Amino acid sequence: QISGTSLHGFQLLFLIEGIPTIITAIVIALYMTRGPADARFLTPEERKFAVDRLRPEGGPIDVDRSTAKAQIKLAFTDIKVYVYLIMLMLATVPFNSLNFFLPTLVKQLGYTNVQAQLMVVPPLAIATIWMTLNSWASDKYQTRALNLMAAHLLSITGLVGLLATDATNPNLYTTDAPSFTKGNVICLSTVLAQSILTIGMKLYLDLLNKRRDLAILANYDYVYDNDLVKNKKKLREIAMKCVEKEPRFDEILCDRHPNW
Repeated sequence: QISGTSLHGFQLLFLIEGIPTIITAIVIALYMTRGPADARFLTPEERKFAVDRLRPEGGPIDVDRSTAKAQIKLAFTDIKVYVYLIMLMLATVPFNSLNFFLPTLVKQLGYTNVQAQLMVVPPLAIATIWMTLNSWASDKYQTRALNLMAAHLLSITGLVGLLATDATNPNLYTTDAPSFTKGNVICLSTVLAQSILTIGMKLYLDLLNKRRDLAILANYDYVYDNDLVKNKKKLREIAMKCVEKEPRFDEILCDRHPNW
């Protein structure tokens, strides 16, 4: 508890971090422009360039209030949003476990505070490189599920290795030491659950993408055969060519429907 107040340290930390976030959110909600077409911080040439870049993406260029309300309603009624939310919550368990407790665990192996902090730098540096490359590959090849599964596979491999390791260091003094079986099992379970949801979302979004692309072709009276239906990539290319000049926004929650 902080001297002179009824607040504990963690409560003060929440206030320090939370109040600026809330204020920033209010300011953004009041002053953020609806889109690049009326962005005050861009020159007319830059606004035109930004709008022209967005058209092939299939995203809304000018959003009126009715469109915004429809998208807000869609955000709260779309099952995909809740699945993504669950996936995010699951991802925070192993991430925060590693982020918060790794220096402490390393210190308990016999290192000083400074040494422990330095010892966690290499794995975090490698993680930064991995996340950057994985994100770059996801954007370049327009894939999502495969990149997520690659990250899950690394996590599963590491957690299984920890569970299989016979750790006998007497310096670890927690109740679950030295193997930390309970914590590792919880983290492994969350990663496996993420993997299952990722595979499920890939199959579901593949189905939605195919239905949407076929609906676009039908709307433009495009004649196609079964071979095209089986070729997901070619089907998407033709559908996008049909709507690149007249994008449809009535069913789209994001700027571009995810091509998982």
